[in-house]
Amino acid sequence: MFLREIKSKGKTYLNIIKTFRDKGKVKQKSIASFGCIDNLKNREQLKKIALSLLRYCESGKYVLDVSTAEEKSKRN
Repeated sequence: MFLREIKSKGKTYLNIIKTFRDKGKVKQKSIASFGCIDNLKNREQLKKIALSLLRYCESGKYVLDVSTAEEKSKRN
């Protein structure tokens, strides 16, 4: 699953997209929408949404605190 910006009728919407295979073909389905991104431009609103989603995670071992993340190496 991942986040995608979807443009429709001159506005941009933020959705959670799920990717799956159906009869050998890759398909994608929108499973949740956060609404118009113009209403979510405030970073604090996005942080609140992210923290709310993290509460529903089964295990905290996959959660990364971005504020403490470091780059260990880089390859081209």
